[in-house]
Amino acid sequence: LWAWGGLNFGGVDKPRTVPTQIGADYTAVAVGSNHILAVKTDGRLSVIGHNEHGQLGDGSLQSSGFLTIVGSGYTAVAAGNSHSLGLRADGSLWAWGANDYGQVGDGGSTDVLVPTQIASSVVAIAAGPFNSFAIKADGSLWAWGRNNFGQLGDGTRSYDVPPFTRLPQQVGSGFVSVAPGEFSTAALKADGQLWVWGESGYGKYSDGRAGYSVQPLQVTTGYPVPPTAARSDCLFDWAAKHHPQFFAPRGTLSQTSGASYFRFYAQSTAYLNVSADTQRLSYFGPLATGVLDLGDAVEWYSIAGCN
Repeated sequence: LWAWGGLNFGGVDKPRTVPTQIGADYTAVAVGSNHILAVKTDGRLSVIGHNEHGQLGDGSLQSSGFLTIVGSGYTAVAAGNSHSLGLRADGSLWAWGANDYGQVGDGGSTDVLVPTQIASSVVAIAAGPFNSFAIKADGSLWAWGRNNFGQLGDGTRSYDVPPFTRLPQQVGSGFVSVAPGEFSTAALKADGQLWVWGESGYGKYSDGRAGYSVQPLQVTTGYPVPPTAARSDCLFDWAAKHHPQFFAPRGTLSQTSGASYFRFYAQSTAYLNVSADTQRLSYFGPLATGVLDLGDAVEWYSIAGCN
């Protein structure tokens, strides 16, 4: 794990102008305004940085210049300005930190100093500076927190924070990924449709309107759909069932590497990997020298019935 910038790394209060290694054996990382969340290969969660709102999740308000373990079982993290989200392997979503806009999602307005479970059956998470988003296994999109430009996409807009935006509320379905900014949000559906809402900034929405939209608007189609944990697990299970001589028994649980997914098959000492960057399925094991590209992951999802 490498970091740089103005954060107080290792107790040294000076900017790091070049990447500096601060840890090893990590698979996921997220950065807030002044704090870092990182997931180790064994699922333990490490944190470092400012903690004036409890965003480190260690139960205190004491900032730290050293990586500190605060939990286990995590596969993904997301960081807002001063709040944090963590997704565990069982699909449970946990949140903590600043809560003035309801961005933690517990229904309150006071800062939360330790990870608190907010939802279940979650497969993807994202955090804007002052709001939060989650996609569940059924493709439903949930949002909570600040909504002054309609960036939650729930059909409302308010400079205040009404009670219902302090709890997760469903704002759409069929989604596989979401990317929030401070005043606007974009999300991708399983069919490749891109949807946006919130403030349009200097441009206009696809229906010609400027200003803002409080509901998701379709922009265009044809965007590549990233892999998901559920679809990848389906594909990995299919491989073990139909080609047991290569991919059985199941072995260890599927794991994440960034937004990519892989599984190790103990019997054949082989790996299958779905890449988020290239949308390709690849194999590494005794039957190949190096990494073998097996083709487009979307096509394999279709063959395996994992759509």
